[in-house]
Amino acid sequence: MRLQRRIAALLPAALVLAACPGTAPSPAPAGPPVNADELAVYATVIDSVLADTAQPFVIIADSTSVSHVEAEAVRNFVVELDSAFPASAIADYREKNGTGWLLPAAIPAGTTLRIFAPRTVFAPDGNLREQYAEFQRRYAPATSFHTLSRPGFDAERRHAVIVTGSHCGALCGHGQIVLLERGPAGWRIVQRRTTWVS
Repeated sequence: MRLQRRIAALLPAALVLAACPGTAPSPAPAGPPVNADELAVYATVIDSVLADTAQPFVIIADSTSVSHVEAEAVRNFVVELDSAFPASAIADYREKNGTGWLLPAAIPAGTTLRIFAPRTVFAPDGNLREQYAEFQRRYAPATSFHTLSRPGFDAERRHAVIVTGSHCGALCGHGQIVLLERGPAGWRIVQRRTTWVS
């Protein structure tokens, strides 16, 4: 019941965010140096969460998203999913996601990726239905694009948290929070939960 109330409280903001994919008139600044763990987390999330076997590729927005779930809400979702999840990973998430950054170009996903600059289609004052139609014409047969936050890591780099968003229309999309753990075989997803739906 607590989760339902939290999702209900976030729904109005989610509808606004889904209607406006968080585009900016200019590209995000180049990101800080990305390390192998960050690239591996991106690849794991793309291959395990965002990839769709019915689609030939996954479309990822070219910059990290900071608009879908506020840092405090991320902390609350993480604690509900796993009360023992390292607080240092949540703090790292908060620190890294204060602004948007360009995603690294060389994410080693097993899925074919296409990087999409939302500002090339979505204008702040434009007609969203027409803009999504244009996006879908350009990227057919794909019907949606995805956004990623930067992952937050604990001090030992054994746990990570990342937020995703999937956008398929003016009032069509959803977001997730994903918790990962690094083991002998690499990063794997241990928990995930929907954070908003439109």
